[in-house]
Amino acid sequence: MKNNTIRIFLFIASVMLFISSCKETQTKESSKANDIEIHKEKYVKNIANNTIFFEDGTNYKIDEKKYLKTFILTRHAEKDTSDKSGDAPLNEAGLKRAAKLADIFDNFRIDAVYSTITTRTLYTVDSLCDIKSLPTYPYDNKELKNLVEKVRTSLNEHNVLIVGHSNTIPVLTNYLYGKQIYNKIFDENDYDNLIFIFENVDKSKILLPLRYH
Repeated sequence: MKNNTIRIFLFIASVMLFISSCKETQTKESSKANDIEIHKEKYVKNIANNTIFFEDGTNYKIDEKKYLKTFILTRHAEKDTSDKSGDAPLNEAGLKRAAKLADIFDNFRIDAVYSTITTRTLYTVDSLCDIKSLPTYPYDNKELKNLVEKVRTSLNEHNVLIVGHSNTIPVLTNYLYGKQIYNKIFDENDYDNLIFIFENVDKSKILLPLRYH
């Protein structure tokens, strides 16, 4: 009788522990989801110690052990619209934005930078590549799937920045995340998108759409 009582007690205790564990997991997952919802579209000040610091004083902690790949997507900075050559360079505002992009990632590890072969995209990441002593790898914006596959299968490219265009970054975001997030291209004057897509070791993904000045 005594042994049966002990077994029942242990069984109930194990059930309660299991329920508590499930609730804790759900709470953590809910908290993470809320964290993303709270921070999306915020303006980034800088990134250091695997933490994204926002201009409003809040921050988002990047769990480097959990994330297998980090894709950072951005459109090129402001271009000189008076240039009708078809390959316009950056204007003054664009050069300042390119410098800001370099400042943001100064204390964050970037393993590779990819850019289309246009003056405006190359100059957007020129300062960043300079301070990181990284080459700029070219890609064809018609071969986005090949680019993603290359990064995903690479053993050395963990944090990757890809600079593109108003009509390609939304498409690339949708493809990487596996859902239709953007239904149209970016507006012509929309230059401040800075999109993070974390691909986790458990195959799940986190999308954190941010902005920068």
